[in-house]
Amino acid sequence: MPTPRAIRYLALAALVLLPACQMTVEIGTKVRADGAGVFSVQVALDKELVQGLGSPTLGTDGLAALSGFFDCLSGRGWDVKRSAPAGGLRLAASRPFEDRPGFGRVLASLRCSSGTEERLRVENLFRVDLDYGVSRSLMRETAYFKGSVDLGSELQLDAASRSQLATVRDLGILKVRVAVELPGAISIVRGDGVAAGGRAVWRPELAQKLAFEGRSSGLRVGVLMAFALPLLAALGGLVWWLAGRRRGRAAWDRPSADGLDPHLAQ
Repeated sequence: MPTPRAIRYLALAALVLLPACQMTVEIGTKVRADGAGVFSVQVALDKELVQGLGSPTLGTDGLAALSGFFDCLSGRGWDVKRSAPAGGLRLAASRPFEDRPGFGRVLASLRCSSGTEERLRVENLFRVDLDYGVSRSLMRETAYFKGSVDLGSELQLDAASRSQLATVRDLGILKVRVAVELPGAISIVRGDGVAAGGRAVWRPELAQKLAFEGRSSGLRVGVLMAFALPLLAALGGLVWWLAGRRRGRAAWDRPSADGLDPHLAQ
């Protein structure tokens, strides 16, 4: 996660490379109908920013702390993947959860920092509070996802640090997304977000706190099929029986070959 030190690296890289560089952070949650799911964190840096953060001009390697964070997650059982698309850098970590308590434990394991001082810096700049829930009735299933992301709204900074933070924000170097996938069609209840189908995305900004909530609702297809198949089978049997009765009545009312009324013939 970005720290005040990382913000300084980004600001210095911006001054060296201008607005060509960009860093994207996505916090993703996928929730299934049974309440289980996967939580993920992805960080993507373009080629220019990778070169800038590793440049001797900055006097430090800003990539070390970022790589160390994902190394820490890997050591805690997260599935971590690294790639270098188009000369950039992409780090992705994901971990499954079975229920809400498990989701809380996954969030707690995000606190990967080297030392108490660095952990406090991370928690002051990047505060994440998330929660979700899933409920089912006989025919429908509903879910919600809510929380907040605080990107340093209460951070105490000196004049130089505030200026660097403003540089990063104004140039659009750091972009943060909070994404969720819920069962059913999702709608935005709180926060300025975008929803399409079962996915919603919010975009918090630096030095601000964003509270958000999304809710979804959908029919339980499996339950509907369980009801529909026997019903269709019964309906098909009823149609077949009625058709058979109609054929029998038609045969009963049809005149015989000698022209006699079949009813009188009996």
